[in-house]
This record gives sequence, C-alpha cells and structure tokens, in this order.
Amino acid sequence: MKQKLLTLLTLLLTVCSGAWAETENLAAASTDRAAYVGTSFTTSTNMMTTSTSGGYIKVRTGDNSNTWTFTVNDGYKITGIKIIGYSNNSNSNATITMTSMTVDGGSNILTSSDATVFPTGSSNAITLEKTDLEAESAIVCTFDNSNITSASGEKNKQLMVKITFTYVQTKVVTVAPTITLTGNSVTLASTTEGATIYYTTDGSTPTTSSAVYDGSFEISNSCTVRAFAQKEDVASNVVMRECYVTHSDALAVLGYNGGTLDSDSKVWTSTDGQYILTDESWTESNKRTIGYANLAGSQDGFKLNHTDYYTLKVGEDIKVTKIVVVGKSWLKGSAGNASTLAFDGFTPASGSFFDNVDETYVKTVEFIPESELNYGATITMRPGNNQLGAYIEVYGVKRSGPAEPVTGETITEVATINSDGTASSTVTPSGNASIITTSGNTTSAISKTCLKLESSAGVITIALPSSVSSASVTLLASVSSATSSSIKVNNGTAFVPSWSGSSSAGYTATIDITEYAGSNVTISKGSGTVNVAQITVTYSTGVEGQVDLTTTANMAGYRAFYDAENSYTVDENTKVYVATANSATKVTLAEYANNNIPAGTPVILKTSADAESDGTFKMTLTKDNTVADFSGINELKASTAGQNLGTVYRLGFGEDGVGFYKYTTSSAAAGIVYVENVSGGSGARSLTLDFADEATGIGASLMNSERGNSEVYNLNGQRVMNPAKGLYIVNGRKVVIK
Repeated sequence: MKQKLLTLLTLLLTVCSGAWAETENLAAASTDRAAYVGTSFTTSTNMMTTSTSGGYIKVRTGDNSNTWTFTVNDGYKITGIKIIGYSNNSNSNATITMTSMTVDGGSNILTSSDATVFPTGSSNAITLEKTDLEAESAIVCTFDNSNITSASGEKNKQLMVKITFTYVQTKVVTVAPTITLTGNSVTLASTTEGATIYYTTDGSTPTTSSAVYDGSFEISNSCTVRAFAQKEDVASNVVMRECYVTHSDALAVLGYNGGTLDSDSKVWTSTDGQYILTDESWTESNKRTIGYANLAGSQDGFKLNHTDYYTLKVGEDIKVTKIVVVGKSWLKGSAGNASTLAFDGFTPASGSFFDNVDETYVKTVEFIPESELNYGATITMRPGNNQLGAYIEVYGVKRSGPAEPVTGETITEVATINSDGTASSTVTPSGNASIITTSGNTTSAISKTCLKLESSAGVITIALPSSVSSASVTLLASVSSATSSSIKVNNGTAFVPSWSGSSSAGYTATIDITEYAGSNVTISKGSGTVNVAQITVTYSTGVEGQVDLTTTANMAGYRAFYDAENSYTVDENTKVYVATANSATKVTLAEYANNNIPAGTPVILKTSADAESDGTFKMTLTKDNTVADFSGINELKASTAGQNLGTVYRLGFGEDGVGFYKYTTSSAAAGIVYVENVSGGSGARSLTLDFADEATGIGASLMNSERGNSEVYNLNGQRVMNPAKGLYIVNGRKVVIK
C-alpha cells in the first residue's frame, strides 16, 4: 500500500513540476514564432516558407551557413527530435546530407547508424530520430548540399520535412496575456492556468498593485491597455494594446469587420447600408479585401491603397458633419514609411500623417467639413504615400426618412411541370418560399410535360399566405373543350373558367383565389380533359387599406408622416403628435386627440414597440376616411413636388439627438414634413423636442415602477435601462428625474 501511495505521489509531483513530456510539430512559416511552446526556429531569413505538400513543409538548408538553429524557449527542455523528410529537387542525384547535430554547443551526436542522407522524392523520405536529449539552449543542424547544382530545373537547397519535438517544462512559465477588443469590450486572457492578470488603462506600466482582471470590461474613451500575468511569483512580459472606442453616436463604421465588400460593384457598404466606399481605381491588385489584423478587435481596418481617390457615397437622407479615422501605415518603421490621408473640402485640408511604431496606433484624426455639406453629398478621400490600414467612423445628421408609406409587394411564382408530376418553381422577387406543389400523373400535350388532372389523381396545391390583399392563379393547359372543360377549387362545385387560346399553343384561364388567403387552395378536375403545363400564382402582400411605416433605432421610434388624401387610425403602440415651433431652439409636440391622422395633416409619429431584429421600429396605419378634419394649432407643413423650401427644419437624428435639423433645398420631393425657420435667419443648428405634457420631478424608482414595459430613452435616442437624474423620454413624454 505504501509503495502504491509513493508511486502515485511521484506521478503527481512529476505532472505538477511540468516534467510530463509533450510534443509539438513545427508548422509552416509564421510571423509569430511565440506560437511555439518549446522551441523557436531562429535561422537566416527565408529559411522557412509557407509552402506545404502532403503534410510536409518546405525548409531551406541555408545559403552560406548551411544550418538550422532551434532555440529552446525559457523554462523548457527539448528531450527529442524526429525529422521525416526528402530533398525537394528534380535531379534524382541531388541529395542533401545532414553532417552534424549539436545540443547546447556540444559535439556532434550523429552516429554512423543514423539515417542522414535525404534523397529526392517523397516515396524515399527518411526518418532521423534522436531521443534522450537534454537541450536547454539550442539544437543546431548542419548540412552538406553541395550536390545541388545551378543546372536548369534544379530548385534551391530545400528539404520537405515533418519535424516533431518532444519537450518538458522545467520551471513555471507564465504566458503573457492577450488583449482583445470586441466593440467597446476589452477581454484579457492568459493560457497559463491559474495565473493572475494585472492591468492598467492609462498607459502606465502595471504592477501587482494594479487592478486585478476579473472579467471583460467596457471602455468609454480610447485608451492604452497594458497587462501582465503572474503565477507563483513568476511574471510574464508586459503587453499593451491601443483600444479605440466605436462611438454610439457614429452613424456608421467602415471597417474590415464592419461591412461587406461587393467585388462586382467594387463597393464597401457599412452595416447600416447608408455609407458606401467606392474604389474608383479598382484592380485585382488594388482591392481592399485584406483585413489589417493588428487593428483592435471589431475595429479591424481595411487597406487603403495609395491611389488618386476613393469616393464615400452617402444616402440621400444623410448629411455628414464629421469623419474620424483611426489607422496606421501599412508599413512598420520610421516616419519615411508614413501614410497620408485627406478628404476634399475637410480640415485638415492637407491631410494627416499616419505612422506605425511597435504595432500600435499612431493617430486618430477628426476631419471636419470646411463648410456645411448638403444631404447626400459625396466625399472624395485621397490616400497618399504608402498603404494605410484604417477604420472610419462617419458622423452626421440623419433625416426621418421618406414621407410615403411602405406598402406590400406583388409576388409572382411560375411553376412548370416536371416529368415526375412535380412542379419546378421560380419565385420572384427572391427570398420568398415556393407556395406551389403538385401531385398526380403526367402526360404530354401542347409540346410540354403536363399534369393530368383526374378525379382521383392530379391536384395542384397552393399554400396562400395570410397577409394577402389579392391573389389569383393562371393555368396554361391542354383542354378537350374550351366551353365544357371544368375544374374545381377546394373540391367545390365544378365550373368552366374563361379559357382562351388554341389547341396548339394551349389554353389559359385566370381564377381569383383572394378569399382563400391563409389556407391551402386545391385545383382539381371537374369534367373533360385538363392537362396543366404551367401554373402562375400572383398575390399582393399586406392588408387592404393598411400601410406599414418603419423608423430606425437611433430615431428612437420617431418619424414624420403625411398623406394629402387619406385619414388613418394607428396601432396601439403608436402616438400621433402635432407641433408648434414656439422658440428659436425648440419644437413642442402635443399628442393629438384619439391618436388619429386626419387627411392632409402632417404629423410626427412615435412608436414604443420593440425594435425588430434589423434595428428598425415598425408602426401600422389603417385607412379610416371617417376621421374628422383637423382643427387646432399645428405648425408642421408638408411640401409639394418641386417646391423651393429654402432653409427649413426637418425631423432627424444628429449631434443633438432626435430633433429638427436644418434642411435646404430648392426642389423638394412631395410630402416632406417640416417647420419653418422660426428664428428668421439661418437659425439654430437644430431644434430640440419639447412636450406639452412634460412630467417633472419624478423619482427614478417611481418612474421605473410606473412605466411598466415601456422603454426609456435619453435625448440622444439611446435606450436607458436604469435611468438616474436627468431628462428622458418615456412613451413620447419628456420626463425629468430630480
């Protein structure tokens, strides 16, 4: 029993001391040699390449020194090396011989019984294995490659090899932590189990008195994070990373991970689809598909080549007020390798230099328009000197969107009959599931494969969606008589549709199936011959008399609406406001009685419904021509097509949150909702929202208990989970917590 306990204790001590043997394989070339636990491959330049073949990696045997040097990492000991390889040469006589292998500067350990001659061809690969090594510093391999000549067809002095090391850990080794930035969240991690991580965020060198990492943390400002790991008084190196914030008030971010690249149209689109960077000098060698992984986390940049210009295209409802660029030169080194960047019409007009020192950001630059831009104005960006790795934040004013409602779409599905009686469908527009299925026998008629409708066999089934305002099915068929061949719908009474056509080209008939919305509709034979070759179903989505409106999350559920002819009632989550511009800085919103929208009355709508998965808010309006005409004070106006508005204010989202922002046009679209320039001149930059039913003096706990499931927003349109003192918007009302 004592002997068993002693054996177990010895095993545990061996494992705990790190003497348990591990192996690692030398991989293809990597710029990060720290990835190897036990060894690092420190030989002359280009000694390894990234080429692989059948599990072998290509390793040169040297130009002049003819050596490999495997340096052993601190805290480890190499106990064995196994090399399987062959000479990578076309000449069968061009062998390469390993002449010596030394450990920690000692004598040659190769013997006459070792396989040391590497012949050509993978089928002739040899295995050279040395065990019981005690390498704590380095293993050096020397070669004779004099058989390699400069004759045509010969390759450089290369071996194709598989190299495996066996190693043990001789002392505690604490691996430095990694610093990862995802969004604005920083995560630290060390692969040393049980290590404590200490860090700072002010750029200072951390000590054991610094903050102890206990989980991911958020940053609200750009900062320098430095960290090290420690275990059993053994500390790692200090690592650092420049962590840059993606600001919540940025309308879009252009970055390698922040958008998608369409190589056909040569554009880079931001995640919200509003900003498009177009490469006007596109070539395959000039494309920007390579991520710049040394930029932080989700802010990874993309490569801007030194080119005449790129074009930043902006949505027609966007006015750019600022562009922030975070980046560095693609080339690491001195100022001579710096990159430049400029935006036409922005300061700094001469652009700015971006360098690259020690894998850190060198510069964050804000570019401000020299004069106010128009909505939808395109912007020219000019990278100079060397390539630039960068991500770009775009700030601006976003208008409330188009005044016209979003209605349903018309979908047409065409299905032809296959030889097995099934229907092969093409659906337009794309993205809609096929609703046509068939069963039964097939026959041949009118030069097409046809579905033979019989009383006991052929049936067409149409799964009609529920949100349908109109639907019809058109059949192309061979019929025995255009005046007597009948069909049944849902196995009802047989009837003869209005067949038109000829026996050679086929007869067609269209049947209204709107009444069957939300159910399966079957088409079967009544009497006579009916062989269907093609089925077309056309249906319109949406409910008759109903329109859906959407608004974005940064608009906090607000949008403007105007319809000159129709009145509406709104869904229970939507409030209707009229407005008065009562000062040079504010627009007061007053909730309209009964939450109706009278015809010809411009209004502001606000929904408290949850945001949908795509970041938009949805509200439903139903036509109701019984709504009375509006009476009261409402200073909102709506434009007519081509109207010269000059400078007015339009609902939107910008630097002051949701409010009314300046809008200038000499030819407006119809139905734009606006208020006049109340200050008489160019006016304020924006008019903030005020509320006629403002509630004040409410405590935070009382508001949280009374608001129920309603969302709380700050004046920037951002949702707030735990409101403290300040101004908030709840259900369209401004609430002041004191």
